[in-house]
Order: sequence, then C-alpha cells, then structure tokens
Amino acid sequence: MQMVRNIVAREIGEHVNLAEMSDPVKRDAERDQLPYIRKMLVWFNTSAIQNNQA
Repeated sequence: MQMVRNIVAREIGEHVNLAEMSDPVKRDAERDQLPYIRKMLVWFNTSAIQNNQA
C-alpha cells in the first residue's frame, strides 16, 4: 500500500505543489481534480456503486 501511495504522490506532485498542502483535505481535493482521477471516480461510482453497465 505504501508503494501505491508513493506512486500516486509522485504523480500528483507533477501537477500540484504538495509541500504547500499540509492539509490532507485540500491535498485530496486537488488530487480529485486531476483528469484521470476524476475519470476513475466517475467509473467507480457508475459501475460499482450504482451497479450500472457501461
């Protein structure tokens, strides 16, 4: 799990200055605005939560 966390932090760090974001709520909000994260969240909500077929 730590390896995944490090990879995600590195990828997010390419787009967002994480050093300025010590607040985890703000950091997560910035992460969720990344296009591929938003796409993943929409897919997960549609397919897993709402159980809709693509």
